[in-house]
Amino acid sequence: MLRPGGAIGVVVWGDDAAMPGAEVWTQELDASGATPDARDPSTMQHALMDSPEKLTLLLGECGFVDVQVRRARCEHPFTVTGLIELALGVGIASRRIKSLPDEQAATCRARVAERLCGLSAEELVYRPEVIWAYGTAPN
Repeated sequence: MLRPGGAIGVVVWGDDAAMPGAEVWTQELDASGATPDARDPSTMQHALMDSPEKLTLLLGECGFVDVQVRRARCEHPFTVTGLIELALGVGIASRRIKSLPDEQAATCRARVAERLCGLSAEELVYRPEVIWAYGTAPN
């Protein structure tokens, strides 16, 4: 709830290719017998705001005026170690690997690490699009 004339700012992912190594994680977790991700895909509402046009429309439908939207492509070069730490800390791989017994999880992590070491520096760069918007609550 904003007071009249108050401002809102929103940042969302736009065109977002998968994280480097995401397919490797999926293949190795599947091969290890990890349970599928329990998160319900129907709760994800990313498609409602994954473009400047959609985000503008959404904020307008919520009553905001003077909506301004920008987009940029970001770039983050990962190391294999950093990518593994991130995947095990958040997201689908972190949830799925917990379904495996410790020894199987360690073997899966080792196979993922081995395969990720085969990626080039270019293949380890993450390049998502970020969209940000701001608007004002009507007076």
